[in-house]
Amino acid sequence: MGWRGSEPFHLEGCGEPQAMGGWRCGARDRLAAADPLARRPGFDRTDDASDLSELAYRRKNVVAPLDETRYHPSDGSGLAAKPSRLPGLTLRAVLVGILFIVLNCYWVVHVCALGTVNRLRTEAVSPFFNAIFTLLAATAINALVRRARPRLALTNQELITAYVMASLGTALCSTDMLQAFVILMTYPFWTETPVGDWPDLFFRYIPRWLSVRDTRAVGHFYAGHSTLYTAEHLRAWAVPVLSWTALLCVLLFMMLCINAIVRRHWNERERLTYPILQLPLAITRDGSTFFRNRLMWIGFGFAALMELINGLAYLTPTIPRTPFNRHHLITPGTFTTRPWSALWYMDYDLILAIIGLGFLIPVDLLFSAWFFFLLSQGERVFAEACGLGLNDPMNEYYVFARGTGAYIGLAIMQLWLMKGYLKQVARKAFGKASDLTEGVDGEALSYRRAVLGLAGGGLFVAAFGLAAGMTLTMIAAYFAFYFTFAVVTTRIRAEVGLIGTGLYGGGTTELITTAVGSPAVGPANLTVAALFSGFNHGHRGHPMPVEMEGIRMAEATGMRRQGMSVAIMIAAVVGCLVSFWILLHTYYRVGAAETATYGYGRGFSYTFGELASQIRPPGEGARPAQWANMGAGVTVVLILATLRVRFPGWPLHPIGYAIAPALNQVWMAAVVAWALKASILRYSGRKGYHRALPFFLGLMLGDYTVGMLWTLLGVFLGIPTYNWINL
Repeated sequence: MGWRGSEPFHLEGCGEPQAMGGWRCGARDRLAAADPLARRPGFDRTDDASDLSELAYRRKNVVAPLDETRYHPSDGSGLAAKPSRLPGLTLRAVLVGILFIVLNCYWVVHVCALGTVNRLRTEAVSPFFNAIFTLLAATAINALVRRARPRLALTNQELITAYVMASLGTALCSTDMLQAFVILMTYPFWTETPVGDWPDLFFRYIPRWLSVRDTRAVGHFYAGHSTLYTAEHLRAWAVPVLSWTALLCVLLFMMLCINAIVRRHWNERERLTYPILQLPLAITRDGSTFFRNRLMWIGFGFAALMELINGLAYLTPTIPRTPFNRHHLITPGTFTTRPWSALWYMDYDLILAIIGLGFLIPVDLLFSAWFFFLLSQGERVFAEACGLGLNDPMNEYYVFARGTGAYIGLAIMQLWLMKGYLKQVARKAFGKASDLTEGVDGEALSYRRAVLGLAGGGLFVAAFGLAAGMTLTMIAAYFAFYFTFAVVTTRIRAEVGLIGTGLYGGGTTELITTAVGSPAVGPANLTVAALFSGFNHGHRGHPMPVEMEGIRMAEATGMRRQGMSVAIMIAAVVGCLVSFWILLHTYYRVGAAETATYGYGRGFSYTFGELASQIRPPGEGARPAQWANMGAGVTVVLILATLRVRFPGWPLHPIGYAIAPALNQVWMAAVVAWALKASILRYSGRKGYHRALPFFLGLMLGDYTVGMLWTLLGVFLGIPTYNWINL
């Protein structure tokens, strides 16, 4: 690893994660002759298909992997054998983390749910900019405390722990999670005059312990000018809130178990880069030269100036806006003539934070992402020109369906390439001889506890679903898809960061209904699945990647993984309860009907309307074409992986194909980041990349900081302010 002073700016590393790249075992011999690192002693070879990522691409891509101060290649565990015990979780870290959760959830509700800042969605940006701002402010205050009272100052591990807890609380309180739940629990019972035939179709299938039906409680919730703190309102919400909190906490625990199982393979064998963790680690590092780097401040100042001008222009229209962070949108209605009318939403926006993040991503992955996005738009135009009927009025998302299939293909690749490793995990979990050791500081959860935790969590989820009215077959199919997409989303975040981590198009329920038809699924299954969409749509602010990133930052800062896992579960429980509390408190005061994000139930009139159409005879039949599109996505991913095996210089990455459908708002920023990084590497090499890196981290930090300040101004003044991220 390369260092500059005390900064974690590495000049070499695992530019390309192997498991998605698809290297075969026979590549070792070729690389051993060309790269002496392939012959280093003690390199873990338990799984032949996954140990060449660092070696194969070191010469092709330059990225900035995390600090590996505890990595020791001569130890089979992949960790330095240290006689001293690493620091664990502290009470004050937990207390500060809980404070961060409360502050950030309050901010999320008032800025995102109430629309103070023009429907800003914090989950659209990873790392969450509000959590980064909180960490920056806490680090500045902590520096002052360290000078005055050194013993009271927080350590780096404590700051990172509080940051992870704040990030998880933000994910839980986001639009894609609990903001959706409070509407799903009430929307069908909102009006005194029920919508159409909904009561006859599915009201009896909505469990009372998962919904709020009290007419007065629901009416005051949407109308506002009331309070949560009455016996009637508290009684109406208590059981549903506690029931959903229990399910969500179990799901988050199961995610933590999965993360504990795959952690070593991803972090130590494939050496994934986790680009979105570079910024929080640079902010908190002791003795950091990050804040003394001139290029960092140039990048920070440029981004801050652009956001300052844009914010003033929003408040004073006579001030011209900059070309950065503003919508330049092509919609399906932009062109009225065929075949150009088939173009889907394209926002050629230059988002400085995304450009900064993109600089940390491997060049071929960046190229693949925007290439396949533009190719998908070209497909739409070509299909319309040929009259192939792929762009119907309701838009069947045939490109999005292929993206969903690509996710499934990536999951298949992961299982295949990790089969040897997972076998060793199973042997270790059940007390049999295994090549795996759990290291001096242990795993986030021991392999045995992780496997048993998954089994126990699965039993709870099955019991929950059965009590809600689902069949065992539907429960198994639904949560198999759910965890599949969660794992792949986590994997993509570990490699890509923000760009393209949303999963659009068909959800889990649609995957099942398009296979067998809605009558075969049944009204009870469909109704409960509609309620489950509160935690299973979008996947932009998914909590599972946050958990894995927390474990990775614990490794990078020298903290015990077990301590971070405890902090994660505390944040899960506190985050759910605090999010529900602040949402209900705010909506009873302001009125859920007045919220910008889901005002008048816009988001869920479609959810329950679609449910009604599926239940209403004759229902919706199977759609083989959708599964054919998904099958095409699986096939393309496997073909791309095979080409990367056969031709090491092959430029197209399967992950780029998978995330392409979600790039409609960030593809131009990805193009700019790719062009800048490719040019710097071509003409200045690793040294130039290393020198330029602080500038791009500064772009991210400046964009985040001033953008967050504009949102705080809106909260304090109660006025709409500049929507800096525009996603």
